Amino acid sequence: MINKGIIRTITDNEIYVEAFSSESGEAHSCGSGSCDHCSRKGKTRLIEADNPENLPLRTGNVVEMEIPSSVALLAFFRIILLPPFLFAAMYIPAAYLLGWSSAKSIIAGAAGFSLAVGLILLSKDRNAEKETPRILRVL
Repeated sequence: MINKGIIRTITDNEIYVEAFSSESGEAHSCGSGSCDHCSRKGKTRLIEADNPENLPLRTGNVVEMEIPSSVALLAFFRIILLPPFLFAAMYIPAAYLLGWSSAKSIIAGAAGFSLAVGLILLSKDRNAEKETPRILRVL
């Protein structure tokens, strides 16, 4: 997925880009999504990006970034599917196989949900480098 943005901060080893949603860049005449109009509409988010091509970047440059397609699919799985799945995986056996009361089964389901949240938080740092957008070019 290709996205556009403005470089807001550059430090020795970090580049922060204000990324624009595709609707902000193509919904009006600026075309790049990198204008004050887009910023005021709140259609931006600040993200860290890599510069693997060692492009000469400066604060304020409008850049094009590539966000790996797998990032959206993994985020969907981790955030939308995993917690309810682990809730059900703990609740159903507790309620029907072990014959626990409703309250105990719900507590077991909540433990599964909590486990999912913990796994999401632990995997966040481990996958951060793979999921970091790459700057392709300066526009």
